[in-house]
Amino acid sequence: MFEENKARLQPLLQRLAAEGVGHWIGGKRVEGASGATFETRSPVDGSLIANVARGDAADIAAAAPLWYLHEFGVTIRPRGN
Repeated sequence: MFEENKARLQPLLQRLAAEGVGHWIGGKRVEGASGATFETRSPVDGSLIANVARGDAADIAAAAPLWYLHEFGVTIRPRGN
């Protein structure tokens, strides 16, 4: 059973290894603003699954206004503006 499941996962694992995992902002996949990433590894064998975009304040600043607009129909502005 394990080997069957592992074989079924191979296409997804290959795609994740090649493309990495970005953020989902404004309905599309984007890289992190800083370009920084971290590795995520399989708990089964320690193999690399993907490099994942490391979010920071700039990514939150980009995502939050779009989320509020989508969820509540409200446009927000950063503080101090």
